[in-house]
Amino acid sequence: MSKFLVVLSDRVDTGAPLGDQLVDFLQVYAPGEVKVTTPSEILRDSSTAAEIVFVALPTSFGADHAIRLKWKKLVLFDCFDEPVPEWGESDKKFLSTLTDRYLKTHTDDRIEFGFRAGLLPIALSGELSKNYVRDLAKRRWRGLGGCIGLDPRPWDLCFFGAVTFVVTPSADGCSLRYHQRVEWIREIEQRKDFRFRGGLMELPYLRFSDLEGEGYSVPGVARMGERIHFKELFAMMTHSKVSLTPTGHARWTYRHYESVYAGCDVISTDLSGIRTLLPLPAHCFEMVPDHQPVSPSVEKVLSQWKDRAPLREAALEYLEKYLFRGRYDARRPAIFEQFLAQVEGD
Repeated sequence: MSKFLVVLSDRVDTGAPLGDQLVDFLQVYAPGEVKVTTPSEILRDSSTAAEIVFVALPTSFGADHAIRLKWKKLVLFDCFDEPVPEWGESDKKFLSTLTDRYLKTHTDDRIEFGFRAGLLPIALSGELSKNYVRDLAKRRWRGLGGCIGLDPRPWDLCFFGAVTFVVTPSADGCSLRYHQRVEWIREIEQRKDFRFRGGLMELPYLRFSDLEGEGYSVPGVARMGERIHFKELFAMMTHSKVSLTPTGHARWTYRHYESVYAGCDVISTDLSGIRTLLPLPAHCFEMVPDHQPVSPSVEKVLSQWKDRAPLREAALEYLEKYLFRGRYDARRPAIFEQFLAQVEGD
């Protein structure tokens, strides 16, 4: 019997994440103890057993599949950004009889969805570690440039990202799209005293013209073209003092982690009640409540830039308790131990 079996999502026609980010995570800490399958492969096998079976949603997994598996614990999960389950066309009624555990990339203390909510490891790109290590080698030379009057971080603040939004409830019980990214960038563009670099990018399902229909105007100067390579994005952050991290589809974003490794101060969306398996050093961030201006926080952080150096260092040290140079590593087992505790516990 293997320790872990991950049943990948087979709803690829919906664009759903397969769930392989969990496979990658488990293989770092438990090499040789992870098996991977799909619902169709289960039907072709006579029998498969594992101590813990993870089923990625949405899925066709049902009674015909379950009867061919043996497990001690079964856990459901999905890799979508939203804090609630992505059932899709899954057999929710049947799956709910198999387990009461469901993993998400993050949880929101204000949201209940009928399961024991747990936390899924996020998919850390190898590009983060590679660019962080490369930047470490350059920082000494940039420091020497500072001795002769060259600013190693000539930009005050930066942000580049898609025009994603978070769904928030309204007073009448309906759901509203909150475009914090557009609000912040529109405000920053009006402040000519800020040296800002970056902008917003359209999505196939959300154009700037669609935003204008919702009452959000996007300044022409903030309209960017295609997605940029991560190397360019990380370089943008390493040359900026402040990284803006407004909400996307979720309150947490990969930008939070990337900004810390880039050595930036982080001005963040409100993270109250948000939990992630890889804990965010929110105590080191400057957080802005919803629908409040971001400029006062920018002014504050820029005026305190030198004095906030210990905060930036503390944020990096906090993440490095769980990661090694920005990546999952067996030498830093704490995050794996926390992951196991939540799925193995009663």
